Amino acid sequence: MAKNKRKGKTAAPRRPAQRTRPAQPATSPADQATVVDQALADPNIDKAALDQLAAKYMAAKDYDQACRVFKRASQLRPDDPQPLTDMATSLAMTGRLDEARRAMGRAVGLAPDNPKYLANMAKVMIMQGDLTAAREVIDRAMPLADEKRAAELRGLLGLCAQTPAGQAQAVAPSPSPWPPAQVAAPTAPAHADTVQRQPRRPTPLVAASRPLNILFVQEAPCIRNYKTASALRARGHKVCLAYTRATLSQMYKGLSDEVYDRCVRLTNNRHLWDISAKFDLVHCHNEPDVLTVAALAGEAPVIHDTHDLISLRAGGDQNLAFFEGVANRGAHGRVYTTPYQRDAALALYGVKGPSLVFYNYASAGDLPKRFLPKLSAQDGQTHIVYEGGIGGNGHRDFIDLFAQLTQGGLHVHVYPVHFDQAMHQRLSAIPRMHYHQPVSPTEIMEVMSQYDIGIIPFNIVKGNKQFLDSTIANKLFEYLAAGLPVLASPLQSYVDFFKLNNVGKVFHDAAEAIAATPELLRIAASQDLTAHAKTYDGEITRLEDFYIQIIDSFHAGEAAPSQAALETATPPSVTEWLGGAFGFSQ
Repeated sequence: MAKNKRKGKTAAPRRPAQRTRPAQPATSPADQATVVDQALADPNIDKAALDQLAAKYMAAKDYDQACRVFKRASQLRPDDPQPLTDMATSLAMTGRLDEARRAMGRAVGLAPDNPKYLANMAKVMIMQGDLTAAREVIDRAMPLADEKRAAELRGLLGLCAQTPAGQAQAVAPSPSPWPPAQVAAPTAPAHADTVQRQPRRPTPLVAASRPLNILFVQEAPCIRNYKTASALRARGHKVCLAYTRATLSQMYKGLSDEVYDRCVRLTNNRHLWDISAKFDLVHCHNEPDVLTVAALAGEAPVIHDTHDLISLRAGGDQNLAFFEGVANRGAHGRVYTTPYQRDAALALYGVKGPSLVFYNYASAGDLPKRFLPKLSAQDGQTHIVYEGGIGGNGHRDFIDLFAQLTQGGLHVHVYPVHFDQAMHQRLSAIPRMHYHQPVSPTEIMEVMSQYDIGIIPFNIVKGNKQFLDSTIANKLFEYLAAGLPVLASPLQSYVDFFKLNNVGKVFHDAAEAIAATPELLRIAASQDLTAHAKTYDGEITRLEDFYIQIIDSFHAGEAAPSQAALETATPPSVTEWLGGAFGFSQ
């Protein structure tokens, strides 16, 4: 080839610049074939161009043309197993399973100890209905796999267990450059709706033998505050609310301030000290913890109710740690929502004295009045339900997880706290994803009874695992009240709870969640899950007895706040203290 070098001019790039530019997929099948013909006829086409061209056709779901590209790539890279597994994927997508198995066999031959290629081989075998061979390959791959791949393999074993021998399943290999492959979820058992369950009826509460006068303190009352107050008043106790920011009716549409005997807006700490002397006990709900610290200077015993250990997600903020430490060490009694939270407070602050674990239970008044017919009894598919917030960039960002569950054949139903039109449009574009209108707390448990499994997911990568480990969501007991077994992210509180109560499973990824569904459905069919759905009303006497213990100890002089509480952390500066402690934001 003659060189084009003229004085004063730079030769224009010729063929080398063109051979790395992938052809663009055309619109008609004939045009697409022509594009591929031209690309494959180029003797200088390189790996990057082939990969990009194949990716375009896979994204367009034109598996025939993608297969031709992968075949050419495997010829150019005869020692690389990846083009072969990619070719097997495209062959499987077109139903050419025998050819797909041969291609995967060649890939495994090049990398016999690579669990990724072994997993893809097992998927092809499952698609063919050759379950014995699939299990053998999975057993071979399992010792070689890391945790993520092992979860995928366990999912395939679960699928084998649900597939009659010789019956093909819609499972496709999942080469890394492409979206996760579909793994068919086991269908709900045909008898799922034949096991008749009756909603649990709450036992009517009787009046307490020793009525108490209790002051609840919180910036703005939360659902835990409201449900606890409701149960206490049903027992004949007097409960007043001292707040600084908002009332219950201002926080939650449809809830009434009449759940409290009286609501008082605090103007400053002196106001709190003056009114607390009129009560048998002050029950402070965090967050923040500063109101508990203020209440300790009053004349009544103080309970500190830790809804969240703020310091676990505060990023080392010493002011938050100071107030949290003083509140936990200085209170006459402590209430925690999980054992892990209690133990974390002990480790952080050396807490001494009486403590009570009081979970975020369901409300007896909101229990289902009836159970709805199961959707799975109508379509033979498994339906998962989630209630709560979704989206954002933190621990509630699990849209990708839900999408992977639906790719695996599960239906996912979302009941948000607030309806978001943009989220509705985004989720509705995903097959088998259902984004519903919000449902009232008084009705949500009954509505959820039509599904098969409740899910409690967290994005542990984006969230603070140490903080999340200490929590248990309200929805755990609400799912159980609806008769649903529970799938939960592997947080320590759920791991511990499921060890004591055989009502759910933890999962690390979508494949592991899918693999767990058969066992969860068996759990639901074999026991009355509503028996585990404890309520505030049913447990309130435990809190009541704890109150009496604290009050009696206080008046006997046995439970004075620890002076060592003030030494647990460096206190805020005088300016910071005066700027916030003697006046509340209005």
